[in-house]
Amino acid sequence: MNRHLAIFAAQALVFASVAFGQDGGVLRYNTWAFCPSGLKAFEGWSNIQLENDGKRTLADLLRLSGQKIRIESKSIDWKTDDAVRQRVRQILNGKPGTLYSAPLWAEGISFGSENIVASLERGEKIEIAGYHVCVQDYEKRFWYFRTEPVDGWKY
Repeated sequence: MNRHLAIFAAQALVFASVAFGQDGGVLRYNTWAFCPSGLKAFEGWSNIQLENDGKRTLADLLRLSGQKIRIESKSIDWKTDDAVRQRVRQILNGKPGTLYSAPLWAEGISFGSENIVASLERGEKIEIAGYHVCVQDYEKRFWYFRTEPVDGWKY
């Protein structure tokens, strides 16, 4: 393997395993542990899908409220807390096509930018990593989806 490729591969592995916390410090993630407590809940694992045939908003579908959003961490590319809260509300007001009980996408989840970990009014968690989202519903179950038009996402 040539030297430059080896350096690039090593950097990519290190970069993929970290995200930046609210204060600019390092918040560590395993690349496969997006919303890790959600994955633990499905260890016996059968893939459950929730189809949004009624084209309802995420907040309506999962009975969530975006009135109070507590930011737990964010990547350094977010300039203000208001921008973070606006992104969380945008996700809550969006209309996902299908929600899954585990992240089933072929691509990995990037923790490089546009990362948010927040709590909602009743303590539900929401994690956003670019266009990947993990959210906890009113019954404390975790759901995964992407905010891409190909996945049925609508604003």
